[in-house]
Amino acid sequence: MIKGILSIFGRKRPENNPEKPGFDALEYVKEMQSRRGTEDRAGALPAWALIPYSPYEPWESATSWLGGLPKAPRDTVWPRDSDGTPQHFFAQIDLASLKPEPQTERRPPGLPADGVLLVFIGESYTCSVVSASDMTDAVSLAPPGDLPPLSSQGYFLEE
Repeated sequence: MIKGILSIFGRKRPENNPEKPGFDALEYVKEMQSRRGTEDRAGALPAWALIPYSPYEPWESATSWLGGLPKAPRDTVWPRDSDGTPQHFFAQIDLASLKPEPQTERRPPGLPADGVLLVFIGESYTCSVVSASDMTDAVSLAPPGDLPPLSSQGYFLEE
């Protein structure tokens, strides 16, 4: 059984482990693209990739994450879809942690060099940038009481 699974998905190679010293994110993305037959697509459609990994550091030191609760100024208004339904928090990205594109040395257009990007999803999505100065008084925001379960968005589990 295991042999069959490995023949489908392949083995995890130590050199492609983000937790190991010497990890090359660009090479990792290129390898994943070549496995899918899309190795030339990145040249035609430049994009940014999030490669999640655990640094085994305390949660309090995290500056970017997927899921959970956003950390933002107290007066932040939780986004809602056009029908008034609250959106689900998806990600918080520390903009200062984004590295420039390796070959052009350019950063994502339209994003400041610091602050955070908050991403919410629902029937639509909301992306908002909070400045670094506004983040000095940031707190974890509680979701609205009328936030529907994740299953309303097509997810099977509520976790």
